Amino acid sequence: MEEIREAIPVLYLETTHMPEGIKPLFDRLYAAFDRLEQRVFYGVSTGPNGTYRACVEKLESDDANALALHEWELPGGLFAVERVDNWSSDPGRIAAAFQRVLASCAGRIGDWGWGIEEYLADDAVNVMIKIYP
Repeated sequence: MEEIREAIPVLYLETTHMPEGIKPLFDRLYAAFDRLEQRVFYGVSTGPNGTYRACVEKLESDDANALALHEWELPGGLFAVERVDNWSSDPGRIAAAFQRVLASCAGRIGDWGWGIEEYLADDAVNVMIKIYP
């Protein structure tokens, strides 16, 4: 499926130690907030041998410096999207979904170069790649 998305300001922490560094990164991100309700979390990566950012949508009241987090913006635009349900029982399903999305959009992959995981309620995640129309 294809979706047009708005740009999203986020706060993040980053690692190059994948996959072993991802869970501790999210644990540190969660610990920065008193309440996690109504927060949207994202995983953003440059691929299995690159950089991974654990992100949370930035609220107007958030102070990145006080939280010891970095600020960034996920771009808006056209994305190829695949939903993965029950991902926590087999996290490898996320990587497989990225491979399917990449294969289905060959020749249309945008130059942004990052893949996005949008974590939803009920153990679901949207896997997204920025594409050209």
